Amino acid sequence: MPVSNKTIASDRLSKYASRRGMTQEKLASILGVTQETISRWMSGSSTPRLEMAVKIQDLTKRVHPKDWFKDVTKKEPKGA
Repeated sequence: MPVSNKTIASDRLSKYASRRGMTQEKLASILGVTQETISRWMSGSSTPRLEMAVKIQDLTKRVHPKDWFKDVTKKEPKGA
């Protein structure tokens, strides 16, 4: 079964916070959102809007916000 973009993004955000011992409340404070918003992102019930994805990218030093939604374990087909 393919992994959804929401699952990829929620896994990455959860791992980022976990590896730094960061609570949802702390992450919410840094990003300027509520803890409930972080909880929804981490559970995969919603995803951040583009503006927030850019803030997350800045915080996590990802190359591009869309990388939060790419499954890097899958190879892109040639010509894609």
